[in-house]
Parts: sequence; C-alpha cells; structure tokens
Amino acid sequence: MKEGYVILIVIALLFIGMYIAAMFSIYLEKLKRRRVEKTEMRLENLRLEEKARKQEIRDERTRQTQARREEMKQQMLRLEEIKQELIRRGKIKSES
Repeated sequence: MKEGYVILIVIALLFIGMYIAAMFSIYLEKLKRRRVEKTEMRLENLRLEEKARKQEIRDERTRQTQARREEMKQQMLRLEEIKQELIRRGKIKSES
C-alpha cells in the first residue's frame, strides 16, 4: 500500500510539473509579445515624429518659396510703375 501512495505522489508531481511548465511557456510567450508590441509602438512613434518633422520642413520651404514669389511680384510691380513713370515723363518710349 505504501508503494501505491509513492506512485500516486510521483504521478501527481509529474502532472503538477507539466502544468507549471505549460503555464511558464505561456507566460514567456506573453512577455515576448508585450516586448514586441512595445518595440513596434516605439518604432511607430519614431516614424510619426520623423514624418511630422519632414512635413514641417516641407511647410517651411513652401512658406519661403511663397514669400520669395510675393517679393518678386512686388519688385516687378515697382519696376512696372517706374517704367510707366518714365514713359509718362517722356524719358523712354512706349513699347506699344
């Protein structure tokens, strides 16, 4: 009878060990998944920050181009006014 209890205890310990091993592997898998998700989230945030930075650079270049275009337009208008004034005074001939 004593040997029967020993065999029963050994089988119980075996099943408990298998259960613990299975739960430990599930725990490790969850840990690994969390780590991967955290890394992916960090990389996605970096991509979004980089995208925002590049968009800001594009916006700044667009503003500079627009400002330069406006400046050139104003210069052309000033030159046209000067030309018209010189034509009015008779210092140069009209092109028409």
